[in-house]
Amino acid sequence: MLRHTFKVLINHKPAKVWKVLSDFGGSTWIPKIVSATPLPEEVGIGTEQQVQHLILQPFSKRITAWQEGHQIELEYVGLPDQIERMSENWWLTQENSNTLVT
Repeated sequence: MLRHTFKVLINHKPAKVWKVLSDFGGSTWIPKIVSATPLPEEVGIGTEQQVQHLILQPFSKRITAWQEGHQIELEYVGLPDQIERMSENWWLTQENSNTLVT
């Protein structure tokens, strides 16, 4: 399995970064995402979101881990057969008045 890890230090407090990162209805900031259905108010493990992608067929993202304000893990469902498995895991850590996103 291929794994990529990226880190970025953002000049905002974790609460502000979390608000953007966990706003799945507004996830069009992600490259090539055309639209994403907003999630219900109660979001947690097992919640799914439908995603329209510029290149790929429509697929879903399922929350597999959720620690409010700190961590989100997502599993992609319904991807083309060429993509065996794909997921993403976001961690937020406060560093002084900044947020480290991994």
